[in-house]
Amino acid sequence: MTSVKFDPRTIEGIKESLKELSCCSNYLQDLDELAGLHKLEVLDLKHNEIKNLTETLNVLQNFPNLTYLNLKDNRVREAKEYKKRLLGSQHFNIETLDEIRIPAELRRHYIRITETTRPDSVAEAVREEFESLPRGLREEVEIGFLYLVGLKSKQNL
Repeated sequence: MTSVKFDPRTIEGIKESLKELSCCSNYLQDLDELAGLHKLEVLDLKHNEIKNLTETLNVLQNFPNLTYLNLKDNRVREAKEYKKRLLGSQHFNIETLDEIRIPAELRRHYIRITETTRPDSVAEAVREEFESLPRGLREEVEIGFLYLVGLKSKQNL
């Protein structure tokens, strides 16, 4: 079987083996009905009404083998950090996004950016950098920081 007309009732019987799915121009607003398709490698969703990036990413995490994803002509592409969140996640192995082949080096770059911009990673990196400073310099930085915090507090009074 190479294709199936999209209908959530037909998905149930083939969800353990389906590798390619095209749901173009079906007015889809979310991917909830596709969540059980763990074998998917190719998912073409162009020309739909998918809007919410967070919900979309949550469903896409169920597809560990997904290498091709097409969300062209969906409002989800307008979301802030759309490419970064899709390509920078360790959960995804997308090689082609929206009909554009993504070089492995660019994907690694997105992953590095994502890892270093997460709040916990940034805080940890700053703490490690601060602790690596010589003691005298650390004290100078602490004094300067406390001075700035004090100025900020006085301005807010």
